[in-house]
Amino acid sequence: MLPVLRSVVGQNFATLLKRDAQQIEALLESPRQAGHGHLALPVFAWSKEAKMPPPKLAADLAVEMTKIKPPEILAVTPVSGYINFTFTPEFVQKVLTDSIFGKRGKIGFTEVGKGKKIVIDFASPNVAKPMHIGHLRASIIGHSIVNLGKAQGYEVIGLNHLGDWG
Repeated sequence: MLPVLRSVVGQNFATLLKRDAQQIEALLESPRQAGHGHLALPVFAWSKEAKMPPPKLAADLAVEMTKIKPPEILAVTPVSGYINFTFTPEFVQKVLTDSIFGKRGKIGFTEVGKGKKIVIDFASPNVAKPMHIGHLRASIIGHSIVNLGKAQGYEVIGLNHLGDWG
């Protein structure tokens, strides 16, 4: 979802910012506080070049961006040294549904961990003591973490060692 949102900002404001669209997209980040939009563009690096403080530069750029904003963007708001972008709910919903339906049967799976190996050691009850419901809980949580690792492309070694004698 984020690459689509980033490209909307990069493609539409590259000319105004006199920067390459990919450079703008690389700078975009999540806002520091919830409720400040979907993406934030820091302008600190450009303030020296513009010879004005970051909050003033962000405010001036936000005014110009609001004039040319595409219909997918609901609001362009300056906050301190950042320009925050809020997208329309309809656009965010469309991007989400397109990404879900484009991955039929593989929702939540990625290749982030491809070529990497992780070891998850979980539960390891002491067999010299009686087993109880807490051991089952730890085993279920551990196995869930193993499954999450596999869904992200990692080669996962799940270890539930039954030999802990204390």
